[in-house]
Amino acid sequence: MYKHSAGGIMAELNLGLLAQTTQDLHLSSRGPERVHHLEGTSKQLIPPRGDTLLCLCPNLHLRLRCTYAEFSLSLSHTYSSPMASLALTDSSQLTSDSQHLAMAANRERTFIMVKPDGVQRGLVGKIIKRFESKGFKLVALKFTWPSEELLKKHYADLSARPFFNGLVKYMSSGPVVPMVWEGLNVVKTGRVMLGATDPKDSAPGTIRGDLCIQVGRNILHGSDSVESAKKEIDLWFSEKEVVSWQPAVESWVYED
Repeated sequence: MYKHSAGGIMAELNLGLLAQTTQDLHLSSRGPERVHHLEGTSKQLIPPRGDTLLCLCPNLHLRLRCTYAEFSLSLSHTYSSPMASLALTDSSQLTSDSQHLAMAANRERTFIMVKPDGVQRGLVGKIIKRFESKGFKLVALKFTWPSEELLKKHYADLSARPFFNGLVKYMSSGPVVPMVWEGLNVVKTGRVMLGATDPKDSAPGTIRGDLCIQVGRNILHGSDSVESAKKEIDLWFSEKEVVSWQPAVESWVYED
């Protein structure tokens, strides 16, 4: 990649040409005495003025023009290549692309559901407050009494487990509060906030670590991956029920 402007490179190129022709020009203008200086001493040579050069060497102008044409062609080939186009990408475009990637990451979604025990204990508000205080955005919520059919679809990956039927029966025993939360790394962070599935293994400060005792009453369900989150959101909510909106405080949660 060229580090100087075309004008600067041409100036260096012209000086190079002058240096290459200096010996012939001095021989023409200074005679044999100058030959002695060129071959036998290290005395510095002072090139004649530009107008003198053109008079002494009429074809110098032609040589410069030819070299300029070759240089222009070289520049054309260099800056028209795909790699040059990539290297010369406007920094504002790179910034814009980075911002779009950041925005896409900030729109990651997860599915969180307060189970019947959490609803009966009046913990819905506290759980919502945890996620809001963290900085995540609530984009969908409903209060519903789910059917066994819906719950069997939700827990389909556990259908072969011995506790499956009991789990479905329990989850359909009362109202639940399914929610969709949005934010940067919300799936992974949401799981950390919930704590371990078994409350006795959950660290203090997590929701289960602070509010639960037994695994059968662990008050919450949370998606374990981005893929499962999308599947669960699509199962419990229609597209129209998930709201896209911009919180006024978002710029205080995320850096630009």
